[in-house]
Amino acid sequence: MAATGTKRNPAAPEVPTIGETVPGYEVVSSQALFAPAKTPPDVVGKISVDTNTVLADPAIKTKLAETGYVARGSSPDELENLLKADIAKWSALAKSANLKID
Repeated sequence: MAATGTKRNPAAPEVPTIGETVPGYEVVSSQALFAPAKTPPDVVGKISVDTNTVLADPAIKTKLAETGYVARGSSPDELENLLKADIAKWSALAKSANLKID
């Protein structure tokens, strides 16, 4: 058993990461909130600020940490960059493995 992120999970610090054995290995899951494409920027901004406020609350952080979840907020721009990087990473992997969609 091993964690797939770059750091050991604080909820299970005895569990090593795969990267400790396979240098460079990193697979991280994330959750995000999405809105329809034509949602006004001020509404997207409000959702982002409110979500980050909740995720910064010590009681919420503690409760999530008890389940092994390390919560961290971001901005819409950071999410866009993350998604673009993930698409590039996994597209390259699929191409190098010659994976095809039927």
